Amino acid sequence: MSGHHRRRTHQHHSDGIFSPGRGASGEETVPTLRAGDIRTLDRDRVLILHGNLRPILGRTVDVGQRPDWPQLQADVAAIRCGDAPVGADGYLRPLPPAMVNSPHIQEPLR
Repeated sequence: MSGHHRRRTHQHHSDGIFSPGRGASGEETVPTLRAGDIRTLDRDRVLILHGNLRPILGRTVDVGQRPDWPQLQADVAAIRCGDAPVGADGYLRPLPPAMVNSPHIQEPLR
């Protein structure tokens, strides 16, 4: 699931005490992260699989600890009330002056 990588292997065989023995080396394909590793990721970790990039092991941030959390709360409240400042064309429409001066709602930067 999370891709594979090549691993070098080395083996040494001995035919007895007085024999010099023989060795072999090769490569094998092994999973980068096994299913058990993915299943037991820590709570603040996430596995990102995108296109043909190698898997990325990232960290998550609690949404309440983000610096823009008050703005996110205001956006959610506006959408739930049906007052989202987005027109039918999907673009931002200008906010009325009363809303722009509100301490809880800020006009998004372009």
